[in-house]
Amino acid sequence: DSVLYKKECNNYLKDAKKKDKTNGVIYIFEGDMFRDQKDYGKSAGYYEMAINYDAENPIPYVKYASTYFHIAPDVAISKLKEIADRKPNSLLSQRELAEKYYENGQWTKAAEQYGKVMENANHFDSDESRYVVLLYFGERYDESLALANEVLAKGNSPFLMKRMIFLNKAALKNWEEAEVAGVDFFNTPLEAHYTFTANDYSTYADVLVNLKRHLEAAAEFEKVIGLDASRTDIYRNISAAYSNAAAADRDP
Repeated sequence: DSVLYKKECNNYLKDAKKKDKTNGVIYIFEGDMFRDQKDYGKSAGYYEMAINYDAENPIPYVKYASTYFHIAPDVAISKLKEIADRKPNSLLSQRELAEKYYENGQWTKAAEQYGKVMENANHFDSDESRYVVLLYFGERYDESLALANEVLAKGNSPFLMKRMIFLNKAALKNWEEAEVAGVDFFNTPLEAHYTFTANDYSTYADVLVNLKRHLEAAAEFEKVIGLDASRTDIYRNISAAYSNAAAADRDP
C-alpha cells in the first residue's frame, strides 16, 4: 500500500537509486505509487523515465498508455506502437496496442492488430473471442462467423459466440440461417456481465421482417422500446410491421 506506507516506500526508493539510479524498474514502481495516489501526470512521467532507462521492456509502455489514455489517447497509442513495432513477438505489447485501438473506436486497426495477436502461439482464448467481435465491426462477416464457430466448438464464451454467429448471419443476409441462430442465441443461458440488448432484438426483428413474419417482428421491435425508450425511430418499424401484416392478411 504505497499510500499507507508512503514514507517507507520513499526511503526504499532513495536506497535503490543510490545503488543503481539507471534501473528502469525503480521508476516503474515510482510511477505505480503516483498512480495509486491518483496523480496521473506524475505517474506517466515516471513511466517515461523507466522507458528511457529500459527501452526494451514493454511494461512501462503499457503502464504509460493505460495511465495516459484518457488524457491523450493518440499519444498513448503512439507510445504503445513504438514497443509493438520494436518487439513484434511481445504478446503483451501487441495485445495492449490492439486493446487501445479497440477502446478508441478504431475498429479496423484493432482487428488488424488482433490478427497479429492471433499469430502468436501464446495468445489467450479471450483474444479469440475479442477478435470475433472486431472482425464483425470491421464488416469481415465471413471471417468473424468462421472464427465464432471455432471458438464455440471449443466451448468458450458460448453466449457471446452464439450472439456473433447470429449477428454475422444477419449481416450476410442469410435470413433463414439467421433466424435459426437467433432462436438458439435467445435460448442460451445468460452469462456474467452479459444480457440481451436492444440491438439483439432489433436485429432479430429485421430478420423476421425479411422472412415476412411481420407480427412476430413487431413484437421484437417492441422489446427494443422496452429496453431503450429513446429509440423513437423504432416506432416506424413497429407501424410498418403491423401494416405489412394487415396487408398480408388481405391478400387472397
